[in-house]
Amino acid sequence: MTNFKTQKMFPNAIVFFGYLILILSIFVFIDFRFLVGIMLVFFGGLFAFSFTGVMFDIEKQRFKEYSSYFGIKVGKWKKLEEFPYIGILTKNLVQSTSSLSQNKSKTRSQAFDICLMSENHRIKIPVKRFFDKEKATFAAEKMEVDLPVKLAVYSPR
Repeated sequence: MTNFKTQKMFPNAIVFFGYLILILSIFVFIDFRFLVGIMLVFFGGLFAFSFTGVMFDIEKQRFKEYSSYFGIKVGKWKKLEEFPYIGILTKNLVQSTSSLSQNKSKTRSQAFDICLMSENHRIKIPVKRFFDKEKATFAAEKMEVDLPVKLAVYSPR
């Protein structure tokens, strides 16, 4: 089985907050507040370690989009023949930040997502993200060999 993590479940600020909650829970345990500490570990772990992904079962010709909570992957299996193509889609990412002094800053970057695509390319399922086009192309060509899919240029019909 091949497994690809696609992204964190929560935004970066919430993930960072989850790590802070986990560190705080250590101090709460030291203070012998066991029930509060367990709750903090639960919520901190949920925020910090939840993610989404795609899993392929090549032998049974199926895949699963899943959400992972504490290592438990929740999702339904779908037939791989419903998505006969993979493609590389370019995305422009913008991250903006602002400070208390009202200074705003935007960071722009380009990402290359390898996506499973339906017959008419209308349904796309992201499998893996790269920030280098050559690496994305190499990975897509490898997936074309490993999976029963064809590499195609995205053109919805």
